[in-house]
Amino acid sequence: HLDFVIAAANLRAANYGIAGDRSPERFQAYLPSVDVAPFVPKSNVRIAANDSELKEQSDNMMDIDTVADNIRNELPSREELAGVHLDEASFEKDDDSNFHMDFITAASNLRARNYGITEADKHETKRIAGKIIPAIATTTALV
Repeated sequence: HLDFVIAAANLRAANYGIAGDRSPERFQAYLPSVDVAPFVPKSNVRIAANDSELKEQSDNMMDIDTVADNIRNELPSREELAGVHLDEASFEKDDDSNFHMDFITAASNLRARNYGITEADKHETKRIAGKIIPAIATTTALV
């Protein structure tokens, strides 16, 4: 989990032009001050047991356009964002200083741990990413 937090925090910092920090000790120093609320499942959530229950649930779901409008209305105005500058991040798997592969490795290992799949180190993840990117480019070119 700490690898994920470090990589995600550094990616976010890079977007705002803030220098990153790879030191686990610095992140661990903040842990005692972090208050994580206990997970409490929602009581009104039901998982559909069959297709008819699923259809009934989807008929009662909120309209996606309403959800999008609600989110849009919560966003700050353009005036409130004046002066805010974000730096874009272009994915580069071979630059070990940009935290891209650190994040992908940490996120994929957390998912692997959830499903009992063998975790991969950064070099293995980089090898896998190296095969996926050309495959996506080839597929996109064909489409």
